[in-house]
Amino acid sequence: MNITKVHSRRTTRAGLKGLAAAGVVALALTGCGDDKKDSSGGGGFPFGTKSADSGNDGGDSTAAGDGTGEDVQMSPLHGDWKESPGQSEQVQSKLSSQGFECTKREDGEADVRVCSKGFVIKAADQYDSDHVLVSNLRYVSDAKGTVLLAVMDSSDRQDDPTKKIMAEALLSPADAAVFLADGKNLTWGSVADFTGGDGTILRVKGWQQSTEYKATFKPLSMTKEKALPALQSAQLTCKFSSNDLSNTSKQGLSCSDPSFKPSDEDGSMAGGSAGAELSDDGEGITSIVIDGSHSKKPSENIRGVQTIMPKVKSALNDPGISAAVDWATKHLDGTPHSAYVGQWRVDIVVVPEGGIASWPYVKVGIGREQDDLGFKKPTYGSGSDYDTSPSSSPTY
Repeated sequence: MNITKVHSRRTTRAGLKGLAAAGVVALALTGCGDDKKDSSGGGGFPFGTKSADSGNDGGDSTAAGDGTGEDVQMSPLHGDWKESPGQSEQVQSKLSSQGFECTKREDGEADVRVCSKGFVIKAADQYDSDHVLVSNLRYVSDAKGTVLLAVMDSSDRQDDPTKKIMAEALLSPADAAVFLADGKNLTWGSVADFTGGDGTILRVKGWQQSTEYKATFKPLSMTKEKALPALQSAQLTCKFSSNDLSNTSKQGLSCSDPSFKPSDEDGSMAGGSAGAELSDDGEGITSIVIDGSHSKKPSENIRGVQTIMPKVKSALNDPGISAAVDWATKHLDGTPHSAYVGQWRVDIVVVPEGGIASWPYVKVGIGREQDDLGFKKPTYGSGSDYDTSPSSSPTY
């Protein structure tokens, strides 16, 4: 299910596709050591070693829950790039020291990680409001730890230091300086803008057109039809749906929790609500979106998520989903977050204010990661090495 971000009154461009944030910067790297959103969910998850615990604060990579608890053998990616053994750990160590939470995806194809930091910049004056922000660095490395591909997600606010922190953790000092000055020619590769100006794609010489990261993924064994009675037994009201929250055609289940009663004093015209959407095209459930929305009080939207999410967890009765829900529950603090939990990409999106045709919400998305982190291969005869309108959004 794609979650389309709703604009806040003071958020001039969110452009949230799925749960990934606007202003995505995609980087393909080797051997080197726009008016953005005010709230978002990170743009999510890593390549395969055995998962460990979440929330590491050192250089050792960990995963937020292991999903299956099995060792995953990593298949090496091949290309003509300069090796930089251990780079993935070095990047994580630098970002962890700056308050980022880094997690690693269970994946049989590569080493895939995300380092994420949600935070609030306080209002500058009485005419301003607090800015809820998130910064994510999602990256793919080969078997020796050479970073090959990355997605950087941050705001461009002058008082937001995280873009500089991520660039300097990932790039050499000279390339970081060029990149931060919006330069197009780095020593290791080329730069191209996303269509619409929502970010930049960087790829290094050696990442060939034939090189591809395929995100390993297994849907739940439970289909939407089998999930229906279990969700109804949890006292949820559900119906089959053919469109997701962004009105994109997708088969699944749409549920609401009638037991959730928002506080009367929240001042919201529509009143708060708690809902869940589960996607399944016939092979088993592939994604879940938990939604607390419509209340003008962020705490009420969080409470909506907290009310319905344990019921969905119990109904599905899957260890991987349970681990993902447990991680999300611990991170419902009013700021956005992103992580890998086993094979799942988990994003928490926070929009604290609504606008003329929008409303505040808190959403938790649990889904799969995209191949090449969302970078699409060109069609024959396109005249370019990469499609310049990729999406780093997970498949929700």
